[in-house]
Amino acid sequence: MAVALKPNQDQRDCVQSLASMGMPQDAIAAALKMSPPTLRKYFRKELDEGKAVANGKIAARLYDIALNGNKEGERANVQALMFWAKVQMGWNEKKKQQNGHDDFIQSLKGKGNEE
Repeated sequence: MAVALKPNQDQRDCVQSLASMGMPQDAIAAALKMSPPTLRKYFRKELDEGKAVANGKIAARLYDIALNGNKEGERANVQALMFWAKVQMGWNEKKKQQNGHDDFIQSLKGKGNEE
């Protein structure tokens, strides 16, 4: 009979940290000497939170740069931030029409020109 895993805080912190760096789950599982399904079973929260926290930081940094530019004495690598956003977050540079909002906005613009 298999013994149930009892994750400790160090393991939880490790998983969350590695997930936040974008490490694939298979690699995290290998580092902890367990199967990927076992990793997901016992560390689901850490996997999800690690990635969400990292993605949030990247998005916030890109947003800050877009609004304020780089701060004095600081040089953010925007290319690296965009690479993460595209690879880890699924962002892209293609314009997409979502839920007909573009058509709605165009119709509003046209209403102001009517006489």
